[in-house]
Amino acid sequence: MSNDIDVKIGADMGELGRGMDKAAEVVRTKSNLVNEILRKNAQEAAAIARKQSAEMEEQARRQGEAIE
Repeated sequence: MSNDIDVKIGADMGELGRGMDKAAEVVRTKSNLVNEILRKNAQEAAAIARKQSAEMEEQARRQGEAIE
């Protein structure tokens, strides 16, 4: 009887381990997706900042020319 219980516990532990492996894979996948979204958002923000900076430089140049 004790051997049957040990086998059942071993099987349950194996199933638990597989479940934990699957959960870890889900977390890795979601983490990768979040990182990809953050990377894309950062790239878009940098592009917007570069565009705004160029526009501000152009406005400053025009104002400088108007003053002269």
